[in-house]
Formats: sequence, structure tokens, C-alpha cells
Amino acid sequence: MLHHALELIRDHATWAAPIMGVLTFLESLAFVGLFFPTTILLISVGALIQNGTLDFWPVVVCSIIGAAAGDAVSYWMGRILGDRLAQMWPFRSRPHLLAKGELFFMKHGAISIALCRFLGPLRAIVPLTAGMLHMPHRTFQIANILSGIVWVPVMLAPAAVTMWVMEIARKSDKPLPKMILVSVLIVVVGGFFAFMRKRGQREKIDPAAAAAATIAELEAYREKRRASGGR
Repeated sequence: MLHHALELIRDHATWAAPIMGVLTFLESLAFVGLFFPTTILLISVGALIQNGTLDFWPVVVCSIIGAAAGDAVSYWMGRILGDRLAQMWPFRSRPHLLAKGELFFMKHGAISIALCRFLGPLRAIVPLTAGMLHMPHRTFQIANILSGIVWVPVMLAPAAVTMWVMEIARKSDKPLPKMILVSVLIVVVGGFFAFMRKRGQREKIDPAAAAAATIAELEAYREKRRASGGR
């Protein structure tokens, strides 16, 4: 699916910006975003920007708008539906997903809106739980928009930087600068993908036990907050 989307963007560069806006909106949207990973696509689009196939600003602006709009809709869904979310798909059969988002939000507060953008499935859940737990709308939108402005360029950067460094190394006549640039590139890009892989492996380890542990941790955290006079 992502391969076809990338081909569509590459072959129809004029429509790349609105297409990316729609895709980042869907990934940030509650329910849909759980099964609609656009992160890999953003990384690939970064390469198309660097080689001149796509224009930087239209793609970035539309992607930020899409991501912020998706989180905003998710927030209002959580605000309107409230506790009824627990009885809806997919949370009715996978309660740990909602519990994970709620626990993350309760622990980190407003900063969780920014952090969740870089944490896979939480990206589509935390804004939903923020609305469900009645996070002030103004605070949410500030965190939402600012984090979107950071998230999109960060996701576009790896492939773009890779191509840029390779181009500099190719044009250099001296071997030492080439070796330094390539070494730095390997460390940075390798570290980025190692982090992504390690995070994915953690989520796959004994999912049933991890789900039960998340729900138990949330209940314990709620009890602790009640005992201390928190919500």
C-alpha cells in the first residue's frame, strides 16, 4: 500500500502536497491511524524532496496541516465520546490500547501530545485520551500545532540528509572528507533505524502479558492519583 502511495506521489508531483496532507491526517486520526502508518512514507518523500522531484514547502505545510487536523479531530472525538470509547472498536477487544494512551497522557501531561508523534500507535491514541480526560482545548492545540511543525521535518530528514551527504561526498576530491561524511551518515542513519527497530521489537514481545501489565499499571496509577488528591 505504501509502495503504491509513494509511486502515486512521485508520478503526480503536482498533487504530492495535498496527498501528503490527506495521508498524515489519516495517520493522526483516531481508529484509522492505528492501521495507517505514514512514517515510512514520510521518510521516503524526504528523498524525493532532496533530489528535486518534490517542492519542500508545499509538502511540509500540507503534511503539518494534515497531522494537526487529525489530532484535533481525535481530541474532539475523545471529548464528545468520553468513557463510551472503551465500548467501541477497537478498544472493546483491545482495552490495553486505550489504557496505554491514557497512562502515557496521565504521566506526561501536555508534553505527551508532542512525544506521541514519535511513538507509533500512541500517535493516534493519546489525542483521543487527552480529549476524553478533558485536557484544556487551548493547551492541546498549542502542543498539537507545535509538535506537528517539528514532527514532519524530522520524519523527512533521514533520507534527505542521506542523499545530501552522499552528494557532498561524491563531489569531494579528497578521500578524508568522504570518509568522515560517510561515517557520520552511517552512525546517524543507523542509529535512527536501530531505535525504530528496537521500539517495534519491544511492542511485539509477549503482547498478552504486555497488555495485562499496561492495564494493571494504569489502575495502579489511577489509585495513586486518587490517594494523592489528583483526578
